[in-house]
Amino acid sequence: LSLIDRLNAWQGEHEAKIKEQLRRLLAVLLKDPELVESKLQAALVWCTKNGYHRLVRVKEAGKVSDLVAALDLDRAMELSLIDRLNAWQGEHEAKIKEQLRRLLAVLLKDPELVESKLQAALVWCTKNGYHRLVRVKEAGKVSDLVAALDLDQATKLLLIDTLNASQGEHDAKMKEQLRKLLAVSIKDPESQEATLRAAMAWCQQKGFSQLHAIKAAEEVTAFVMALGLQGSQARELAAKLSTWQESS
Repeated sequence: LSLIDRLNAWQGEHEAKIKEQLRRLLAVLLKDPELVESKLQAALVWCTKNGYHRLVRVKEAGKVSDLVAALDLDRAMELSLIDRLNAWQGEHEAKIKEQLRRLLAVLLKDPELVESKLQAALVWCTKNGYHRLVRVKEAGKVSDLVAALDLDQATKLLLIDTLNASQGEHDAKMKEQLRKLLAVSIKDPESQEATLRAAMAWCQQKGFSQLHAIKAAEEVTAFVMALGLQGSQARELAAKLSTWQESS
């Protein structure tokens, strides 16, 4: 696919997602299917015109009221939809909330304290534009996140260690993909593990949490060179990565 085709496909995927999210929210308030579709189209026109392809971005920008105003609803319905949109949690928001709750629950035994610190953590993440825990780690902002929770020093240090040691879903997936990739050209198990550690370090430094992103950024050669491979091993690895599919 050409770059234009890839961009169009990417945009189409996000448009389909925001369309389904908006349809579900509107269907709760508006019982008439035709009215739902009419207001859905108005919402999509507003989102497209203002460059929003994800509902979470509308929330982050503080534009929920502007979106709702474009739908020409009665005042009661308008206020209800604003409340629902502000309370709505996207997939990544729900995921980071659950990840943080599990981590805090291990350290803080009081459920009320867990919820209090969880809300503080979510406020910090939203304010700083983080909706995935792995992004906080990649940006080296774990200490900043923990500092916002106002914990005692011992708990603070323990939480920092726990967060830094934890592997998010994408970390684990990336590690498994890299292990399969390296097995193609590196047969010795010890060499595989050493190279895997180097590969993970390079990916984290560059901000890659998915293997196909290395391809998309045209960083295959830089990746292979960073691992110190030469000759047939380097060529085999580069060829495999260049043709890598998520199902590989």
